[in-house]
Amino acid sequence: MSMKHNPRFLICGNYGATNLGDEAILQSILQCVTSVFPGAHVQIVSADPAKTKQQYLKETVHMIPAGFRSFVRSIFSRRLRETLRAYKHADAVIFGGGGLFTDEKPPAIFIWVMQILPAFLYKKPVMCFGQSVGPLIMRSSRWAVQKIFKRIKIITVRDEASKKLLNKLGIENIHVLPDPVFGLHTNKFLPGHNPNPHSGERKPYIVFSLRPWIKHAEKNRKILAQFVDWVSVTYHLKTYFVPFQSHRDDDEAEVLQVFSQLEYRHSAEVLSYSENIGDVMKLMEESTAVIGMRLHSLIFSTLTHTPFLALSYSLKVSEVVSQLEMENYLCEYRFIDLEQLKKKFEALFSHRAHLEKALAEKQKLLASKTEDYKKLLQELVS
Repeated sequence: MSMKHNPRFLICGNYGATNLGDEAILQSILQCVTSVFPGAHVQIVSADPAKTKQQYLKETVHMIPAGFRSFVRSIFSRRLRETLRAYKHADAVIFGGGGLFTDEKPPAIFIWVMQILPAFLYKKPVMCFGQSVGPLIMRSSRWAVQKIFKRIKIITVRDEASKKLLNKLGIENIHVLPDPVFGLHTNKFLPGHNPNPHSGERKPYIVFSLRPWIKHAEKNRKILAQFVDWVSVTYHLKTYFVPFQSHRDDDEAEVLQVFSQLEYRHSAEVLSYSENIGDVMKLMEESTAVIGMRLHSLIFSTLTHTPFLALSYSLKVSEVVSQLEMENYLCEYRFIDLEQLKKKFEALFSHRAHLEKALAEKQKLLASKTEDYKKLLQELVS
């Protein structure tokens, strides 16, 4: 079958769910699709179709409900029929990236299986676009992932750990590529962005990304508050807490619990969630450093060549830090220690000019590797 010039793509992922990282992935996928197929017809499966349509100016449909009652309601409201029609008329389905296939939160696997099944029902070629897979603790999760991924035409994952896990499940022909956001064209979000490191232009503040994570939360909140106070007193740096997600996992609610324990609250500010990627990148571009728990806070840091200290709550975070060769600036969230945080930040501050240059080089390398997504996209519809 020859490659279609103007194929119809259906893009499915965690969109319209107020997660800035997932929205950046969608931006990257759209950038890739329009680069390869300028005349492509694109529809997006979203948790909030109206908002996604307004934001991206693309046709949208509702996600398939995973709950019994909501599923029945979708039948009578015709939402399900519209969504299934979108799958039926698509030439190919792009299953957008992120850490979707993990049972760290048990319902997640079932939710995403529901979204991908119609593609198989209508025998559509599927491309898994920049996923992280795992951890998969439960046997049922491993079984479901094995069955799903054996039917996907093109599989790309963001790290070697995901590939090894899929290999153990008998899945082969896996492409390991960087998170697609590494290839995002920053000039769209940062007009006049200087691709060269510029430590002299940094402003006296840090950007802090924190997410809810029940394990060890109370103890860690106190430690993080003490750390922010120390940064303020020692380096005279203000802290901007930036939420990367609003609904469900509410970053702002988590941050406020840290903020309430600060001794020097005048030196910190909690920003409201913003879906404007450019605003967040601009804030990072001018900051002295980023303290990041959300994966894409670290990727945004890299795009703006801003030194970061990573708080890893998941293997996917550690894997990206490893790709960037920033292991010396990583702290395991569950083992957070105040003195360790201080020591690593001192090293970061001392070597920040070198780190800016190193991140600029790594960003350029990883961006070049994301070009392979375009080649695989062509294979998907050929």
